[in-house]
Amino acid sequence: MAMFLQKKIYFTQDFVYITIDIKGQCVTDNLIMVMRKIDSTKTYVAESVLGVNKDSVDFDKPINISQGVQLRIHITYIHDNSEVDPADHYNGLLQQAVKGGKLQEIIKNEWDLTSLPFVGDIKCVFQRSKEKQQIEKGPKLEDTKEMKQRSIDMNKSINVKRSRYNSNLV
Repeated sequence: MAMFLQKKIYFTQDFVYITIDIKGQCVTDNLIMVMRKIDSTKTYVAESVLGVNKDSVDFDKPINISQGVQLRIHITYIHDNSEVDPADHYNGLLQQAVKGGKLQEIIKNEWDLTSLPFVGDIKCVFQRSKEKQQIEKGPKLEDTKEMKQRSIDMNKSINVKRSRYNSNLV
């Protein structure tokens, strides 16, 4: 049941995919703590930096990279009818938090680091749901033929039912 629901959500839900590199000797010296504290970091990053509910954000397990880790974040995207690209919006929020030192401070405190880590190489990508991608492409030729055949079959069925109904009236 859970796998079915997960596939359905993936098929119908838009999301923003974010990667952030966090580097420094303080990170590599404390990798075990980094891996354990990812859930508490999620809350602060989601609500303080990105401005979204923590339940709309999913952090993958950090990936070891040269001199640090890479965070991979998925944000379920709720459409608000604005013209702003959600990836650009979240990228701007993250860049602002890095420039002001807010993101580094959150990470330092949550991961019990001895110094501020380097935060960089932020990438944000907006991913439309599979369902919306198919709608935007339009129906395939095979789908159109199949829909026409279903329509013909339904009309035949309706005509048969009408004739039965009419014969019962007589």
